[in-house]
Amino acid sequence: MTDIENYHNWLRDAHAMEKQAESLLVATIRRLDNEPQLRTRLEQHLL
Repeated sequence: MTDIENYHNWLRDAHAMEKQAESLLVATIRRLDNEPQLRTRLEQHLL
């Protein structure tokens, strides 16, 4: 595998991890009705 292929694979995987983390944060935010300060901080983090 060439260096450029390794780089592309790494970039693809990094993007997938970022999208997964975003999904987890959104799911967590939806469950934080009783924790408005934490909810606000997580929402700000997504911006």
